[in-house]
Amino acid sequence: MNNMKKRKKIFSQIITTVISMMFLFSIISPVNVSALTGITTEQSIALRQLNTATEPKAVREAVENPKLSIDLSKYSTFSNEQKDYLATGIGRENSRNNRLFSSPQAVEDYVNWYVNRVAEYTKQLAKIQIRFNYNDDADHVRSSMSLPNLYNSVIYVRWTSDKPDVISTTGVVKRPAYGQPNEVVHLTANSIDGGGFPITDTRNLTVLAEETAPQPQITPYQAAVNAVMNAYIVSNLRVAIENPILHIDLSKYNYNKLSNEMKNNLLIDLLHDIQGRKLNNINEVISALNKYTCKSIINDATKHLDIVYAEGDSKESVTKNLGLPTNSTYGASVTWESNSVNCVETNGIVHRPVGDSAAVTLKATMKMGDEVGQLDYIVNVKGVQITTIPVTPSTPTNNDDAEKSVDNNPTSTPAAVKLNTTKDGNKVNATERVDAIKDGKDTLIIKSDKVTMSIPEKVVYTDGLSGSDYIKVTQEVLPSDRAKELFSALPSNVAPLRDAINFTMQLFDSNNNLIKDIHEFANGQKVKIVISLTEDQIKNVDTSKLSMFYFDETKKQWVEMGGSFDKENMTFTFETPHFTNFAIMTKVATDTTSAKAEIPNTAAPTKIETSEVLPNTVALTKVETPKVLPKTGSDLDFNIVLIAGCVLAVLGGLMLTRRKAAN
Repeated sequence: MNNMKKRKKIFSQIITTVISMMFLFSIISPVNVSALTGITTEQSIALRQLNTATEPKAVREAVENPKLSIDLSKYSTFSNEQKDYLATGIGRENSRNNRLFSSPQAVEDYVNWYVNRVAEYTKQLAKIQIRFNYNDDADHVRSSMSLPNLYNSVIYVRWTSDKPDVISTTGVVKRPAYGQPNEVVHLTANSIDGGGFPITDTRNLTVLAEETAPQPQITPYQAAVNAVMNAYIVSNLRVAIENPILHIDLSKYNYNKLSNEMKNNLLIDLLHDIQGRKLNNINEVISALNKYTCKSIINDATKHLDIVYAEGDSKESVTKNLGLPTNSTYGASVTWESNSVNCVETNGIVHRPVGDSAAVTLKATMKMGDEVGQLDYIVNVKGVQITTIPVTPSTPTNNDDAEKSVDNNPTSTPAAVKLNTTKDGNKVNATERVDAIKDGKDTLIIKSDKVTMSIPEKVVYTDGLSGSDYIKVTQEVLPSDRAKELFSALPSNVAPLRDAINFTMQLFDSNNNLIKDIHEFANGQKVKIVISLTEDQIKNVDTSKLSMFYFDETKKQWVEMGGSFDKENMTFTFETPHFTNFAIMTKVATDTTSAKAEIPNTAAPTKIETSEVLPNTVALTKVETPKVLPKTGSDLDFNIVLIAGCVLAVLGGLMLTRRKAAN
């Protein structure tokens, strides 16, 4: 009970003490303190308002309160933005219960400090220089400028413009159009230093209007055309001409294939025409380019077009066919004319004259586009010196025979005419005009490295020459695969000595079109063929067993023709009534035990009938004339042996009869 009373007493004392302190606090107020420090009650109230305000507007009103009686002459020079920034800073401190001001003098000192700081940084900001372009300044702006965003590593600048469409905040300038007035732009540098003071510096700039009327906007294609028409040196013109935007077909006349030297030369002529105003538009330039390209190609062709001569020939001595090019290096077409087609045809085929040589003029006409060039070549075709063989007519036995032996062309003497040959890989070709062989008097001699052919002109029927211009004889060593195929059909008793050779004879018209192939020769004529052999080819070979064979395409077998070997001249000679595939064979020994002998049926011999004369050739399957076989046993006559056998048979029969009787 006593403890309870003590507690109530202590609680009453605490309450009394708190009430006393509250009373004292109310007595010792800022007003009363200000009275003690010389601050009036109104100033004390104004200070209290300033120290408790947090909104910028309330802070500005408190700072500018005339009851504070402070000097705000410097403060009044501030912009509203700067005043608001100062008020914002004071309000922020008040919100943190950091009461800054204990007297009006403290407020004045703080404001003046702030004003001085702003003034100092304003001077620094004014030193920032705008970097104008060449010949520009603040009163004469024609082009974009550079605006710094940092000064002295302290002041950070943000630019604003009252006419950003004329001068942007990054310094890009767009001038007023031609005929419009100049524009005055207020460009302001806004800076906040490290302490947080807002500073501005405004510059007045005059942007000049355009001095010339605006040029119409051109397309990339028109720009490329202008580059061509305004070119002033060859290198510029070349780049402009080859611009893919123009879509000029530079391959049309082989411009792309020309050498750099040729291109430069033709572009010099083109540039001269452009600068001389001879060409007024791009189409005329393209036409002139094609013209000069063709002209350049023709000029090159006249310098480098050459006739191809056979080995050993030259323009002073032509004995073989000529190679007449039909195209130049850069694509010009070439056609040929001859003032003597009887000696040299327009395709280069040469027909040597009999006797004296002949000078022939060949004219080459080169054409590219509309450009044409001509060039004359003079070649000397060497004459053929022939040996004539007089023919002595036989004495006619009667008037009819005498009439048949008369020569309709008594001035024509049979001769051996040697033809020129050309080699094409494994082929050797020779040609002769049909007109030269129609009389059928001469023999054509065709000689290559290993083969010599003697061909009577009568091998061709004269009535089959209609529409033909020349005859062509070809000798070809067959490719290995074709020869292997043919040799697979060889009988076992022969072997090839050397390669298989194919001979052909063909008639062509004047346009080199094939008229027909000649396989069988006319008038019972044969062609004599002499083939040269080497020591290596006949080594360990019995030359007496050499023979020529041809391949029968119908029966698919090799047929023997014969022939002879001349050891002294190392040649093999044979004659043939037709052309096909041929090969020299050597007969080899075979194993007779494995061969099947055919025994003729003498009781009923086979009769062979034929209605045509067989050629003088013998097939591998021929049946030879029966020969008498040599005696290979004893000298006893076969009849004696037969009689003795009969006697022995009779005696044997008697002995058997007697033995049965005895039993």
